Amino acid sequence: VNQEFEYFLTQLVGDPGFSTYLSTDDKTVNAENKVDARSIVYDEFEEEKKEFGQVYISRYVDRNPEELDDSETIYNVKLSENFYEFYKQRLKDGVSRLNLQKNDTRVTLGRNRMLCIHYSKMEEFFDRPVSKILQILKNILDELNNDVRTIFLVGGFGGCQYMYYRIQEALKPLYGENRFTVIIPKSPHLAVVQGAFQYRKNPEIIRSRVAEATYGTETMTQFNQKNT
Repeated sequence: VNQEFEYFLTQLVGDPGFSTYLSTDDKTVNAENKVDARSIVYDEFEEEKKEFGQVYISRYVDRNPEELDDSETIYNVKLSENFYEFYKQRLKDGVSRLNLQKNDTRVTLGRNRMLCIHYSKMEEFFDRPVSKILQILKNILDELNNDVRTIFLVGGFGGCQYMYYRIQEALKPLYGENRFTVIIPKSPHLAVVQGAFQYRKNPEIIRSRVAEATYGTETMTQFNQKNT
């Protein structure tokens, strides 16, 4: 999802990979600009991405009437001062291009260097990554037939409530209402690391493991009755 937003932002300023912003002779400035661009995508946008998941639950799962009208739901991604000043005119031109050429008014520039994104535009950033995940998940489930009963969502995106309910919505029509239990563990972004750490401290907490493969060496030796 973050990469989808990053790609959109590079298209908005007409600079693939922010190459102009990152191509300076000053190594210190270059490093600072890399941190800058990354912070926008993985810090500022990340917070709005989390908020999107909560609004989705309130709107479509809890059916909160106050959330059902998405016309006023806007997500504000704050651009750093350096980034904004560097791309100021390109940002304005990019937003104007969306408004005029594509008749898309879902992205605007607000005060205090805010990039304002409408709910429906925000949802587009999720569509392709979520669709890919759902297809991979379906392929795995079909391959394993009836051997899966519980699905754990771990990692940073695994904690996204939007992802959780999209999986629920996709699996129920295909496999039945109660076929799977989908679980988001506490601190999903740390689940794998915490599991590895706990196993290192006490290997007995793992009751059983399934090896990804069985390894062996094919040999042919002369039969010796003494070895029987």
